[in-house]
Amino acid sequence: MDIIEPWLRSASWINKLRQPSLSAEPISLEYALRIFDSLAARNDLAFDYTKDGCAARAHLMCEAVMALGLKAHKAWAFAEKNIQESATEGELIKKISVVLPNNKVDPDLEWDFHVTLALPVRLPNGKVEFLVFDPCFFDGPVLLGDWSKILDIPYYQARTEKFGRVPSEHNYYDYLPGYMSTKKALSDPNGKYFPRRYIDDLLKIKVPRRSVHPSPLRERYSPKPP
Repeated sequence: MDIIEPWLRSASWINKLRQPSLSAEPISLEYALRIFDSLAARNDLAFDYTKDGCAARAHLMCEAVMALGLKAHKAWAFAEKNIQESATEGELIKKISVVLPNNKVDPDLEWDFHVTLALPVRLPNGKVEFLVFDPCFFDGPVLLGDWSKILDIPYYQARTEKFGRVPSEHNYYDYLPGYMSTKKALSDPNGKYFPRRYIDDLLKIKVPRRSVHPSPLRERYSPKPP
């Protein structure tokens, strides 16, 4: 078991969140791969159920990395809209779809948005990039451009935001510590939309294990066998 696994599962993230000691410094790619593998190995985040649950899943992954003392971010992707001038609303012209490892588009996956964990990482070449952690579709962290490519959207339709900050394009909701950023939670006494319970409901749905894309960064920088 990875040495960070107990922290991912049991550390009190809320105490970390209240402290200014959460680190905003970029982590190494080696550490990023360890975090990704520990998250991907968890069986309580419903990574195989890709039709729904990305917002709750992203929030729970953010909790996990904050428990490690790291400031969390989220990577957001949005469907293309025909937005005129400075208008914030526009007609949806193309939903997000997912390109599978066999280069075919999954006909069952279409979204207005997708979101997951992101962290700043210092690559072996010294450059710092925000890497996207999306075990639903990759076997390791990836650059924002690689992530947007398999979501079949232009690069400019994807970006990162700090944990707790909702992009202006996002007209739905995002989870904040203990509650949602809209009044919807106040009318939901059963807590259906709280992230842990939402994912627990998805775990009850039996789905086959999905194949995922290889991470170009893992392939490039992992030690090669002799």
